[in-house]
Amino acid sequence: MKVIVPVAAALAARAGEIHVLVAGSGCAAAAEQAAKLDGIAKATLADAAAHYADHAAENLAALIASKLIGVNVRTLQNWEQHRTRPTGPARALLKIVASDPKSAIEALHA
Repeated sequence: MKVIVPVAAALAARAGEIHVLVAGSGCAAAAEQAAKLDGIAKATLADAAAHYADHAAENLAALIASKLIGVNVRTLQNWEQHRTRPTGPARALLKIVASDPKSAIEALHA
């Protein structure tokens, strides 16, 4: 945490609001500490030992995308692997995100 504190403060001064994702096994304390840092607006915890044990970028990418659009990570993975297809509101949401990702995500998190 010693390194993170000045980095978070510097980023907040330059970029504004910062959201942190803490993913791993038994990492609740780290998420709580991150949430208390100056400049951190939100710290989200994803504590899933088996799924994130190998730190694969693909695992984290799906998690981040699912958190951004408010969809269960398993649902998103099923869509990506063509096991299921999004329908109705989910399909509309994905079209909106695809057409203007920044505005869509800002609206979802307002």
